[in-house]
Amino acid sequence: MSLFVHTMGAYASYPRSEYEWRDDDYRVNKLVKAVKGVPINGSAQILSLDKQWITIDNTNRANAFELFGRWGAKKLAELGISSATLVPVPSSSHTVENELFTGTQLAQAVAYCSPEGIVARDPLRFRSAMEKSSKGGSRNWALIKANLVCTPPNQPGTVVLIDDVMTLGGHLRACADVLRSHGMRVEHALTVGRTVKTPVQAPFAMPPEDLEDFSFLV
Repeated sequence: MSLFVHTMGAYASYPRSEYEWRDDDYRVNKLVKAVKGVPINGSAQILSLDKQWITIDNTNRANAFELFGRWGAKKLAELGISSATLVPVPSSSHTVENELFTGTQLAQAVAYCSPEGIVARDPLRFRSAMEKSSKGGSRNWALIKANLVCTPPNQPGTVVLIDDVMTLGGHLRACADVLRSHGMRVEHALTVGRTVKTPVQAPFAMPPEDLEDFSFLV
């Protein structure tokens, strides 16, 4: 089985002393910060799907969610997905059912821009709060999976995972495993950013990655 991750932009995590940051590196950086609610230094102009430059700064973070929503809806259409449940990867502190957090806002943004067959739901949460990965918390998918709780929908079907940033993919893999154990089909995920350690040629044109392709280990 495959889990293809489709990313809006490459999230640069390399020091500017080693690699010179380009305009698109700054744009993705500010887009991710806007989604995460982290203070943004200055602003960024990001080109929307209808070829309009949209400003992202501390005063209009909602623009970042709208940009992702439109991008996500277009990606689902390209994949031929017209009926699916968008499930956010729970944040490290998400332990209460139906609690609003970044992932649910992202899923709702994509659903809002999609046909009626695309809906946002929040069946996943943690038994106990986990330390943030950025603060040294575990990225081990097995440990993450063991702490996940799922309240599955009445009718199993196609699920598309939604997350803000993917680094190693442990959270996405854990969520996919738990949802599949409840009879759901999980083959795709959409993320705002994908952490990269070195520059990529086109930050806003990242190819999809299959998290469950282990052929390189053979």
